[in-house]
Amino acid sequence: MNAPRFITWIIAVILGVAGILAKMKLLSFLPASVSGLVIGNAFWFVVAAFALLAIGSLMPGI
Repeated sequence: MNAPRFITWIIAVILGVAGILAKMKLLSFLPASVSGLVIGNAFWFVVAAFALLAIGSLMPGI
């Protein structure tokens, strides 16, 4: 297993934080179309973040 690249880690953190903030209803500063998309899919944003980190750890260069 390898550490994921920095950009992969940053994208995963952004997805995870967006999912957590959406679940807590703290995304009112975003436009309604964007916040509605994120709030409706908050769980999947967090799942995608963990999946991205797992893939980045298992596959070198990602």
